Amino acid sequence: MTSHTPTKGWGDRIWPLYARYDQRPVLAFTPSQSMLRLIFDGTVFLTEKRCFGVERTWVELDGVRALRLTPAGAGPGRLLYLHGGGFTIGSARSHQHMVAHIARAAQC
Repeated sequence: MTSHTPTKGWGDRIWPLYARYDQRPVLAFTPSQSMLRLIFDGTVFLTEKRCFGVERTWVELDGVRALRLTPAGAGPGRLLYLHGGGFTIGSARSHQHMVAHIARAAQC
C-alpha cells in the first residue's frame, strides 16, 4: 500500500524558516501586546492565500468589533470563527483570508 504525501507549497516551506529566524527574535523583544499584534498582522500577508468573492464588513457585536465575511451566494447558515493565539498574536485582520476560504466553501 502506498501512502500519498501532499506536495508542500512555497508558503509551507518558507513559513517555518521565517518564523524561526525572523518573527521569533523580533517578537521576543517587542514591548507590548498591541505591538505584537501589529507586527503579526503586518507580516501575515507573506504566506496567506488571498480569497476573492467574499464581502468584508466591520460590525460591532455586544461592544466587540468583528469582521463579517459574506461569500457571494451565501445561504442562511452562520459560521463563527475564533482564532487562536493565546491573546498574544492574531486578529480578524490576520485571519480574514483563511476564514474567507472556509466561509466560501461552506457557503455561509
